[in-house]
Amino acid sequence: MRSVTLDGGHTHQGCTDATGKNCAQNQNGPVWFLAGTSGGSAERTCTVPAGKAIFYPVISSECTYADTPNVKSEPGLVSCAQADNNRAINLQATLDGVNLKQLDKYRATSPLFSVTIPPHNVFGAPAGPTQGIADGFWVFLQTLATGKHELHFSGLTPGNPTTGTANFAVDVTYHLTVQ
Repeated sequence: MRSVTLDGGHTHQGCTDATGKNCAQNQNGPVWFLAGTSGGSAERTCTVPAGKAIFYPVISSECTYADTPNVKSEPGLVSCAQADNNRAINLQATLDGVNLKQLDKYRATSPLFSVTIPPHNVFGAPAGPTQGIADGFWVFLQTLATGKHELHFSGLTPGNPTTGTANFAVDVTYHLTVQ
């Protein structure tokens, strides 16, 4: 089982980062993670070291025992995490103006993982350790050539009951410099 800390990590800081200033935070290893948003749009500037593959969610969701206390089992967490994405539409991603195709084929559900939710988190969940499942449409890019690149991705989940909103939309542009 994998352990994740949202306090200061990619997911918590990255999805609320309006400019890309947190892009390099907690990045280590051969893969560079780019965050989506917790709903809405963002335009970010990020410098990625040469030789790093890039991984990002076009649209994703998660469920933990903390934010869904009525769920009492791992299969329940899987169903919860997948429910919103079962309705996802308008998935789009471009790299340097070239459309990435068949994004619906890039769906994956994580195994159960441990997570520590910080106080005053973007999810509104009780702080502390818990377990969760993530589901989404993920893109893994091989290393990019040095220089400037533009990555754009977006998606929509209509009638999102988890967030209590009519729609959940993500629209993110990254201005990347690979050096």
